[in-house]
Amino acid sequence: MRTRLYTFIDKITKVITLLLLGFILFFVIGHAMGSQETGNLDLSSSKDIWTFTFFPFLYTASLVLSLFRRNIGALLSVLSILILFFLRPDLTNEVWFYLFLLPGMLRFSLSVCLGLSSIDESS
Repeated sequence: MRTRLYTFIDKITKVITLLLLGFILFFVIGHAMGSQETGNLDLSSSKDIWTFTFFPFLYTASLVLSLFRRNIGALLSVLSILILFFLRPDLTNEVWFYLFLLPGMLRFSLSVCLGLSSIDESS
């Protein structure tokens, strides 16, 4: 039972991870290639640069890492979103932004609940 549940939730987290990667890459590329008002990734302040570092760059890298090193990637993805919330508290008002925590929280909580001893268990 433990293995079936773990495998099922693992597959769900991989699907969510791939969907989020596609979503993020679509919007980053669209923003970079966009019009004069929305394009060219104008990062005018240091706060904008730090925000862009944690989301989408670090978050995207941690999602890719979570496909190979599940628990470490999941932990990094959750930390990058939490640091983003610290840098930009206005984003905590957007309910949809909490969906970015979903794959990391599912993966990490599943590992803790099932009592997996290794922090990094490869596929």
